[in-house]
Amino acid sequence: MAYRDATAARRAQLDELIALAEELRDRMTEALIERLEVADRRRMDEAIATARDTAAGGTRDLDAAIAAHQALVVTLEQIIATAPKLARRFNRHPRRFPPEGRASHGYAFPDIYHSGSMSFRDEVHRVVQRLDPEARIFDRRQNYQLRMERPYLVDACFHYRKAPMRLALSAQGSEMQRHVTTYWALWVLLRPSAPELKVYPQKLDDRLLKLIRMRRDTEVGAADFDRFFIIDASEEAAQRSLHAEVREGLMALAKHDVTLVVHEQRARLQWCVDVDTTAHTLRAGLDTMAALRRRLQPALLLHPNR
Repeated sequence: MAYRDATAARRAQLDELIALAEELRDRMTEALIERLEVADRRRMDEAIATARDTAAGGTRDLDAAIAAHQALVVTLEQIIATAPKLARRFNRHPRRFPPEGRASHGYAFPDIYHSGSMSFRDEVHRVVQRLDPEARIFDRRQNYQLRMERPYLVDACFHYRKAPMRLALSAQGSEMQRHVTTYWALWVLLRPSAPELKVYPQKLDDRLLKLIRMRRDTEVGAADFDRFFIIDASEEAAQRSLHAEVREGLMALAKHDVTLVVHEQRARLQWCVDVDTTAHTLRAGLDTMAALRRRLQPALLLHPNR
């Protein structure tokens, strides 16, 4: 009877360790596992495999199974203890774009745009310099070639509301045309934890593809926004990224063929307008990107305790 009682006690101890290991493993998110050091990931995988193999032996070697699961619990607790440090790094906002090209206030390549575009370019330069007196306005980019058909009319890196921005602007038109169309691209640096996302105006073919379930369109619960835009993102990504301020900015640019893409820690906002209607769209774009960076919720590397 004593032998049976000792065996039952060891079996109960093993069951408790298995339950504890499962609880610890359930707390760990996929984002945490992806960001572990290679050695920590290998150590965890080996501990899980050893615990699984010894548990499969049944009651023949309970002591080995108990020791393996104790080692697994210690390993998981050590990994969970690193989560706050990894989370700070994962959710830290970058402060500025990496250096590119040579900063200057004059252009080295030939002015291929007509005079109306040149005066507009100078106006945008002044706006950027008012926003950030330390803005870097580029006159030559790395790998620039003279055969480049249409270099950027404006290319600048600056800060707006403490957010590092990059603005690239090109124009299309001629002296014979009454209006010049400008094509804007605005980037902002986001947390490394920023989820991938694409938002763009809904067109007829998108509606047809949605009907046959070949187009993903996540909704955020704002009727006008959901009706006008396609949101190609997971529900979690849409809820984390598209706060009310961001949605308002996108709606303000909706008639200008606006597109928002978040990919690899950067958000890119694109739109096109006539030169005559540009002033308010730049401010709307800047406010949208600043709000996206500010309101983007940090990612959690641990699930809360149940």
